[in-house]
Amino acid sequence: MKLAPSSLRRSLRAVRDDESTDGGRAQAAGEEAPAVATELAGRRAGPNYVVEAYDLTKIYDNRYIALNALNLRVRKNSVYGLVGPNGAGKSTAFRLMLGLQRPTAGEIRVLGRPMGAESAELRRRIGFLPTAPAFPRHMTPISYLQFVSKIVGLPAERAKIRMTTLLQSVDLTDVASQRIEGFSTGMETRLGIAAALMNDPELLVLDEPTYGLDPPGRRQMIELIRELSGRDRTIIIATHILNDVERVCNDVGVIAQGRLIYDGAMA
Repeated sequence: MKLAPSSLRRSLRAVRDDESTDGGRAQAAGEEAPAVATELAGRRAGPNYVVEAYDLTKIYDNRYIALNALNLRVRKNSVYGLVGPNGAGKSTAFRLMLGLQRPTAGEIRVLGRPMGAESAELRRRIGFLPTAPAFPRHMTPISYLQFVSKIVGLPAERAKIRMTTLLQSVDLTDVASQRIEGFSTGMETRLGIAAALMNDPELLVLDEPTYGLDPPGRRQMIELIRELSGRDRTIIIATHILNDVERVCNDVGVIAQGRLIYDGAMA
């Protein structure tokens, strides 16, 4: 289903109106899903999809339904925007996608393989930027990326080359030896992206990458994401800001109350 930006805006307005009524979030899991979800659930994708989720459900404390029969597919080498208001289920979907939590029900496959808590090797092929990443304040970008390179198992010489390239890409070369404690939110976010790219991931997952940024910082971040796309890498962005999606994404899904209610290419 192709969606024009105007259709997306109408969808998001409807989502916000529904969220404001606090309707249905404690509903029973597994009740009839929207048509787009039912259509997706009936198919099993192939190698052209990097992420495939089928009837993915996550319930906390036996009552709060964070994801309710979510069905999602992300095309290889696309920039996919997962759009929805705060609390819609975006971060929960990412935690399941990264194997940080187990689903209550349903299936999720990443890079062609089932994702689970034991999938350490699979997670090495993924880079992740959390919302508002936190760093040890006494470290510098160089020392932090050296630390990350050891975690992902990069040889020292390769790590040095990789750090130099990434610091240049995220425009932190001039402050690479300065302590992180003096960095702005935008600088910390860019460092977080550099860290997520240290292992040269096939899948890059960005959770609210423009969070806390002023307009110039947002523009710089979107331009960076645009530069990172199209390099045999798939990027997934969670955001509640439609303008960010319009500027950088190929495909978009709208999530509300734990379900994907719209899915399609940007017109």
